[in-house]
Amino acid sequence: MAKGPTANIRMRVSRTLFEFLTLLKDNTVLGASENDVASYLLTKQLERMRLENYLEKSRLPLQTEFDRATKE
Repeated sequence: MAKGPTANIRMRVSRTLFEFLTLLKDNTVLGASENDVASYLLTKQLERMRLENYLEKSRLPLQTEFDRATKE
C-alpha cells in the first residue's frame, strides 16, 4: 500500500463510521482490523486526489476587495 517512508497519523471517527468500518472488516478483504480498513481507504482516496490534482481543480479564483467593489 505505502510507497517509501511512511508516517503515522491518529484520528477519531464517529461511532457510526466505526461500526461501518467493522462491517467492512468483517465482510470484505480490505483489512484485518478497523484501523487497517480505515488506513487502506484513506490512503486510496488521498492517492486518487493527488493523482487527479485535486487541489488545483478545487481552487476557486480569489476575489479581492477591488473586484467586489467594482461589481457593486
